[in-house]
Amino acid sequence: GPRDVTGQDIISPPSVEIVDMCLELKIERGRGYCRRTTNNRYRVSMP
Repeated sequence: GPRDVTGQDIISPPSVEIVDMCLELKIERGRGYCRRTTNNRYRVSMP
């Protein structure tokens, strides 16, 4: 369900540093990404 997510919750390669995160994201099953949905929000699916 919905919850607060911090930078510590994001798994990224060592070359990426999360400095200031302010975004809405929806995690779903699957891989890949969609550029935009019809309501102009980005959909991102992380492996």
